[in-house]
Amino acid sequence: MSATTPSWTTDPTWYAVPGAVGSSGSSLSGHLSWTLLGERFANAKAKAQRALSESDVGAPFGAFADDLLVADLGIGRCGTTACYQSVGTDEEHRRRGLASHLLGVAARWAADQGCDRWVIVTEATNPAGRVYRSVGFEPDVGSVLAYRKPPR
Repeated sequence: MSATTPSWTTDPTWYAVPGAVGSSGSSLSGHLSWTLLGERFANAKAKAQRALSESDVGAPFGAFADDLLVADLGIGRCGTTACYQSVGTDEEHRRRGLASHLLGVAARWAADQGCDRWVIVTEATNPAGRVYRSVGFEPDVGSVLAYRKPPR
C-alpha cells in the first residue's frame, strides 16, 4: 500500500470494476478471484449489491489503496438488525485496522437507518473472530447445521 491514506467508499459501482481487487488478486468478498468467479457472476453480484444499496436495505463499503480495493464488506438490514456480509481484507493489507474501520463505518450507516443490533455470522475457528471481538462483538450462538443426502 502506498503511503497515502486508503480511501473509503459506499459507491456500489466499484463492485463491477475489473481489476479493482487487492494486489494478491483475491476478491475480498468470498475470497476468490473475480476472474475465477466469472464475469457473469461478478456482474450479478454487483447488480444485487446496487439494488440493495438503491433501496436502502443494504450497502457495500470498501477501502482502496491507490486504485486497488484492499478491504470490503457488505451490510444489510432486517428490521432493526444489521447483518454484516463478506467481510474481507486483502492478505497483504491485513493487520492495519482496515476491517475494523469498515465495521465501524457500516455500523454507523446501519444505526442511521434505525438498526440497534448487529450480527456477524462466521465459523467459530475463523481467525477474524479476533477482529470482531476487538470492536465489541462477542460470541452468541455456537451452533452448526449440516445437510446430507440420505443413503439409498
